[in-house]
Amino acid sequence: MTTHTNPNKAPTGAVPVSATPKKTNPRKKHLDIDQICAWLEDGENITAVAKKCKVNRSTLNAFLAKPDNSARAMAARLDAAAAYADMAEDVIAKARSPLALAKARELAHHYRWRAGKHNPKHFGDKVQVEADVNMQVTKIVREFI
Repeated sequence: MTTHTNPNKAPTGAVPVSATPKKTNPRKKHLDIDQICAWLEDGENITAVAKKCKVNRSTLNAFLAKPDNSARAMAARLDAAAAYADMAEDVIAKARSPLALAKARELAHHYRWRAGKHNPKHFGDKVQVEADVNMQVTKIVREFI
């Protein structure tokens, strides 16, 4: 048995602490931004995407809020608005009975509302009018003097 006189010196053949591999968290999942954005663009909601990724909503939202992912996620949500508008048309077209049509109208209304929330410039209810008005105030003032 070997005894060491210097407690700070590692025995021969020992691996230094800094060279030991890092322990990884087996529960930590690798999230693929491309796949997540594809699901969002197809009109999947955050809860459904989180279930597909096998993470909770807060983990997914934190992942999408990272600087590397936020612009891509925002673009996916803008594209999702078109998917919601398409879903609204599809659900109305598939209705075959008066009851199904009534349900379809409510669902279509929800899809259109959702499209407006995801992309208000294109699908929003508010009409925003922009005008570039230039008046020559000096000419009007001179006429009154």
